[in-house]
Amino acid sequence: MYTSCRNGGAKAAVREVLAKLTENKFVFRTDVKSYYASIHHNILFSHLQQHIEDPRLLDLLWQYMRRTVYDDGLYEDLEHGI
Repeated sequence: MYTSCRNGGAKAAVREVLAKLTENKFVFRTDVKSYYASIHHNILFSHLQQHIEDPRLLDLLWQYMRRTVYDDGLYEDLEHGI
């Protein structure tokens, strides 16, 4: 059984699971903890370079990804996460 929440959100997913419970003995839900926060910028950027030719757009994306954030008096250069 494959459940998707793409169109209808969590309520649609719950309805789909409930409808399938008579056919299945268990429900298995997975999620990758902190998936977006763990994306490494260099790896993502190498993939972007394969699909985007405009150097101005690539530069803009790189600047967004490799930004510096200010948090409670400290500056941090981000190397991962989107």
